[in-house]
Amino acid sequence: MTAVGHGSQGENGNGSIRTDSTVCEHGQSGTARPPTKMISESTEADAPQRSCQAVQLGCHSTVYRLQDDHAALKSMQATSNSDGEAGLRCTHGLIGSEKWWNCIANTALAVHVVKGEVSGFWLGQWGDGPAEFELRSADGVTSRWLCQIAPREASSVFCLGRQAIVEYVEQELKTPFAGSMRTNVVVRIAVELPHAES
Repeated sequence: MTAVGHGSQGENGNGSIRTDSTVCEHGQSGTARPPTKMISESTEADAPQRSCQAVQLGCHSTVYRLQDDHAALKSMQATSNSDGEAGLRCTHGLIGSEKWWNCIANTALAVHVVKGEVSGFWLGQWGDGPAEFELRSADGVTSRWLCQIAPREASSVFCLGRQAIVEYVEQELKTPFAGSMRTNVVVRIAVELPHAES
């Protein structure tokens, strides 16, 4: 599944880590704000191998932000604007555009939040990515997501048992994929990281 549509539910369940956007254990994430540039996500095959550097103690530190993923957005915008069958429909404006971000800010395009514990991790078929992780919510429901950072660093960030948060929006596809006309677009991933790694 592509990065656009990763985050499928189970039966049971070149940026850096940003420390300017954290979610404390009992806090809520802030409202997404429009970025100064156009940004996006990529497909699994094209996922950039971003690196990460800093963390914060006791809070979930952001390891991926859609608004920082400039190369991937360019690719997604191109497919959305093309006459081809692949890509997202522009139901709330072109993804990553000011209109699209405004729709998130005013809740016309709802941001969904999944919280839980990292319960699985995969480096990819050949160990070189794209890395994925499984998130198990408190109710036992699991979902899988792309890590969105370089595999080697992902393996030290998405450790089993760590708490993580995924924020995403649902988008319509031009044509069905895996029997669905909708897909999840991740806008932010945060992981609770120990002070020792900073």
